[in-house]
Amino acid sequence: MQYGFTGLSSAEFATILQLKLRAVALNLVYIVRGSNASALALCQSLLEQAEKVQKYLESNETLAPDEFTLELFQMLDSLEDPKPGTVAKLISPILEKFPIPLVSFSSVVMHSFHSCTRYFFLVSWLVKN
Repeated sequence: MQYGFTGLSSAEFATILQLKLRAVALNLVYIVRGSNASALALCQSLLEQAEKVQKYLESNETLAPDEFTLELFQMLDSLEDPKPGTVAKLISPILEKFPIPLVSFSSVVMHSFHSCTRYFFLVSWLVKN
């Protein structure tokens, strides 16, 4: 998703990264609750995305995580053994507490529809279900 836009400021890029983190978290909860499929790889993906977001925010001192991301970081830091079921159980109330924000970009930002379609479809579908 973050590669589908050009002309992003560092704050806009951070917003995209945090939105992707939220989508991965939502997908993990969906898979754990509604499927018998293994969520181990998805949980690992969530941890990797969280680490990527955290590093990006730390490297840009003027940026701060949104409330969802901050609470997610705190929750993940408190876990000794992040198993998919445990992580999904703890993420669920965080997702409910912080609704998906409205995202807007400056007028210079352009996006490639084809690169971003699958992420926007996933987020909208998961929110509806």
